[in-house]
Amino acid sequence: MRSMRDWLKKAESIARDRLGDEWVEEGRRVGSTLWQRSPKRVRQAAERLGREVLAWEPSPAAATARSRGAADGDGGADATPHAGRDRTSESHDGEAPPEGRASSEASRTEAEASTSAEPRPDDATVVVYTTTETGDAAERIRQVIRRRDVYVRLVNLASHPHMARQIAEETQVFVAPYVYIRGRFWGAENEISALEESGELDVVLRGDLDALGDAARRIGRIRGTFSADLTEANILDRLRRGHILTIDDLDCWYEDDGDESRFYYQGGLHPVQEMPSVAKEIARAAAADEIEAQWHLEPVVHVG
Repeated sequence: MRSMRDWLKKAESIARDRLGDEWVEEGRRVGSTLWQRSPKRVRQAAERLGREVLAWEPSPAAATARSRGAADGDGGADATPHAGRDRTSESHDGEAPPEGRASSEASRTEAEASTSAEPRPDDATVVVYTTTETGDAAERIRQVIRRRDVYVRLVNLASHPHMARQIAEETQVFVAPYVYIRGRFWGAENEISALEESGELDVVLRGDLDALGDAARRIGRIRGTFSADLTEANILDRLRRGHILTIDDLDCWYEDDGDESRFYYQGGLHPVQEMPSVAKEIARAAAADEIEAQWHLEPVVHVG
């Protein structure tokens, strides 16, 4: 799993290639202005992120803001920020319940320390999208999968109505919970129970779709299986079939509506004629372990 440091370096590299150094530096200047005007808690969180992930050296403006914050008695950059989404493992996304918000600072700090070794939500192989009404079913699903020592992320769709609509449209299922394993929709509690009873849940969790029987393939809506190899020929073949290759969190795909062909790579539109050279470069980078890449037959649902 790539670290955030790697992702940000990749993003900066792409920005410099596409926009040039002048635009990147202008972005830094804008960022410095926003830094000076941001609330103290935001500055604390950003500086903590910079220190832990980027090994970032604060600008003079940031250093000045930090010293002012310490003088104001806010604890400086070492104070633990609690703003933003709680990343406690295996919990529902969204607002904490009122009793949670009323807990003491010491209790929250202790809870964070106790879960610091848990996987990050982005590392989840299994994501269960649920609601308050279907929380019990989601918890039963989580227990089944956790018995296999697989991390499960629970997402409360009450906090993400746009995501609820998107999932319903894509799956044509209008009642939660929704279970996604390795980016593919696998139904809800009944389907997971059926996979467990047939002994194929472990196969699904491993991502070995070729080994699945007919019943499991129907549950996963699998019409065919394809090689996951990241060779130049396979990359070209699967892109031309309309499959999506996610590279370091950016999707690469090809589409042809009959009148026009389009090729998307590294977040932007590229000439279709570049597909062979791009496939060759992706294959090289994958073989050198410079990138992380995964195939998808359909868009993967992410909480934004």
